[in-house]
Amino acid sequence: MSAEEVAAAAEEVAALAVDDDELSLDFGKKKKKKSKAKEPAAEGGEGEAGAGAAAEEEDELSLDLSLGKKKKKKKAKARGEDDFGGLEESGEGEGGERGGQGLPWEGSDRDYTYEELLDRVFGILKAHNPELTGERQRTKLKPPQVAREGTKKTVFTNFMDLCKSMNRNHEHVLQFLLAELGTSGSLDGTQRLIVKGRFLPKVFETVLRRYINDYVLCNSCKSVDTLLDRDSSTRIMFLRCQQCSASRTVSAIKTGFQARTTLIRLEDTIIFSLIERAQFARNDPVYEPDAIPVPGFRPDGRRYSLLEYLLRETEQVHGRIRRYTSPDENAFFPEELPPLVLPPITYEQVLSSCARVNINSQVLSMYLEHLLPEIAAPGDDHNYGSSAMNDVTALQALSKRIHYGMFVAEAKFRKQTAEYTELIRRRDGDAIMELLTDRAVELKVIERVRLKAATFGQDLGSSSDGSGGGGSSSYKVRPEVVAALYEQWVMPLTKQVEVEYLLRRLDGESS
Repeated sequence: MSAEEVAAAAEEVAALAVDDDELSLDFGKKKKKKSKAKEPAAEGGEGEAGAGAAAEEEDELSLDLSLGKKKKKKKAKARGEDDFGGLEESGEGEGGERGGQGLPWEGSDRDYTYEELLDRVFGILKAHNPELTGERQRTKLKPPQVAREGTKKTVFTNFMDLCKSMNRNHEHVLQFLLAELGTSGSLDGTQRLIVKGRFLPKVFETVLRRYINDYVLCNSCKSVDTLLDRDSSTRIMFLRCQQCSASRTVSAIKTGFQARTTLIRLEDTIIFSLIERAQFARNDPVYEPDAIPVPGFRPDGRRYSLLEYLLRETEQVHGRIRRYTSPDENAFFPEELPPLVLPPITYEQVLSSCARVNINSQVLSMYLEHLLPEIAAPGDDHNYGSSAMNDVTALQALSKRIHYGMFVAEAKFRKQTAEYTELIRRRDGDAIMELLTDRAVELKVIERVRLKAATFGQDLGSSSDGSGGGGSSSYKVRPEVVAALYEQWVMPLTKQVEVEYLLRRLDGESS
């Protein structure tokens, strides 16, 4: 090859190198050159009067930028499908915030903003797990549908539907409901709940809210998607959340104050204590001060009788082990109770703290003057200690039964709050006595204790050999005596406690 040919080839190579450099600049800064190229065109028609070389360069730039723009749009479209397409589809399908409108930057070449991305994230969170966005889902239950059946029963018609909505066993809900209301009830053939007593729908709503807080709601995430199960080894019930996997123990259902059940049980205790006391003679020295020199004296200096001494000493022992911290126990010597040796128990607050009543002085007088002469044979068999111990047992049972009127009064007050409140503010004790008295129930109680005394107190040996002669001698305690005890003393004293309690019931609220 000649020297001229080599020189020509070198010039052509140099020219090609410059063209490649210009092309790489066009692709690398295509956006800026595009904006710069548009500015002169917007200012005027100077581009039309330029030189031919400048026009050729402008044509090359516009061609390169248009090609680059097409490639960029294709690349941006591919990135949108790969990174956001699935999320956007799921967001639209699951109730995303934007719905079918799509992303705000879709169809343009601009970048997204931080606020738009934040809205996007919160929309997805709200669709999948709204609790994480601070918007807690509220569970709405239908209100209880309550109706009256007769004059003394209430029908809860949609009880089973509410149990299914809470995903709880109806027997567990029923147990809690009856315990809180302090009554009894059962399901009829159409799965309606029949409850004894008259209750408003608001009462059922309050109890159901309490049940949800204790046995349905998760304390961690406040979700109601929970399960209630019992550990087979420890017999402890656990509440397990299906959302956050948290678990906690739940306490057994408290029976509340079942006044009727307790009163019926106390009937048995009283009858058996009277039967035990009736096996001894009257033994008058047990009840006479100074007849037996016991080491105990009243504040006025007079010696206690044996009964008073034994009763006080029994309360001293029982008081140390916190018997009289229980709200259903009342001491005969409350001012002389000793300090506790056991830590006190915190009981559920059922009674009003300002309305405590203690009429044990009347209970003691009634027992000594009216009941004891009826159940104990006259005379003295010198069983003074045994007589006094059985007297203490009978007195404590009678005191508990009579002072349980405070719980009965509280239950009646909660059922008929408006009526009792009006009478209490008027200080109308006679009207309160009339409102709380149910003579039909009293007659049933009198007949029940008479039958119990006849059953428990039969002296089968005496009736078989005929030594008793009359029919009354076949009983250890005559049923008529027990029936008269309830009719003339136990129930009137119980109603006296109820009236005194109710008259003080609002003292704490008004102060």
